[in-house]
Amino acid sequence: MAINRDDIFHFEYFDYGERFHGSYRGMRYAIAREPLEWVVQKSPEEKAKGIIRVSIWPEPFSYEKTPEDKIVHEDFPYSEEGVRMAVDRLNEVWERDYAS
Repeated sequence: MAINRDDIFHFEYFDYGERFHGSYRGMRYAIAREPLEWVVQKSPEEKAKGIIRVSIWPEPFSYEKTPEDKIVHEDFPYSEEGVRMAVDRLNEVWERDYAS
């Protein structure tokens, strides 16, 4: 695998309304809770109403500087398993679109 689960911050990081950014050999990505909001003190039921969104785009630009039509988004459940699924998807996309 190219990207490991241990390469991404712990799941509770996403409760703080922060986006995690990373890159791997020509592919840039972000993982965040959507909606992107601070939910640390909310109930587990309220937190679960969100999703984990992975966003993937080609280098060289940042998320904010990349045209929206170049960014691919995919959503997963707001859970540790959702983060693991997002990491698996990152590896699938890298293998398919970036490895050569």
